[in-house]
Amino acid sequence: METCGEAQVCFYVDKNFQGFRTRFWDDQNQLNRKLDFRANSESRTVSSIKNLTPYYFRMWNSKGQNRCIAPSFQSANLGRWEDDVKYIGFYTKC
Repeated sequence: METCGEAQVCFYVDKNFQGFRTRFWDDQNQLNRKLDFRANSESRTVSSIKNLTPYYFRMWNSKGQNRCIAPSFQSANLGRWEDDVKYIGFYTKC
């Protein structure tokens, strides 16, 4: 398993932080801005996530629902959000 570094949000294709990993850095993305994640093939294969940034990480699904991932939060199983992340963004609050 690859590690997720400081200031990164890491998406894993399998539950329990297994499989291919995609990373997003908090210093490479504007804060409080919704980004389109649909163009990335990984958006259809997200099963677990780690947020190792000092920011809240917000995700939107195909139904327009959003979920806020707190700083340092990890979810080994995204449940109904699995394979359905369409937009993402770093936020100073949720």
